[in-house]
Amino acid sequence: MTTKIAKLCMGSSLAAALVIFLGAPAPAAAQHGRLNANRVERIQRNQIREGLKSGKLTKGEAARLAEHEKAINTVKAQDLSKGPMTPQERQQLKNDLSNQEKAIKDVESGKPTPDPMPTSTSAAPPLG
Repeated sequence: MTTKIAKLCMGSSLAAALVIFLGAPAPAAAQHGRLNANRVERIQRNQIREGLKSGKLTKGEAARLAEHEKAINTVKAQDLSKGPMTPQERQQLKNDLSNQEKAIKDVESGKPTPDPMPTSTSAAPPLG
């Protein structure tokens, strides 16, 4: 799934991603096992908004994080469009959300972060 995310991130406009990300409501999707992806995504969006407001994140950092979040949501929607997610798809979604969470925290604390999806071959610009 992360290679799908990498392809979606390539060539997109960071500013457009930020506008879409910060202004868009969470997509409607069912809870997947113990992972409530919508809740995690909502928390991450709020962390990015607060980081931007407090100055812990620059506009560029927030845009890159938003771009990856949007890619995660797109892949999730594609997976759900085929029916219930497989255990592998749920695990990959969990991993992607966990990597995104770590990236948010690293960027806010000033740690250099190469990419929120380290297992991907993403051509997205590095964070930080």
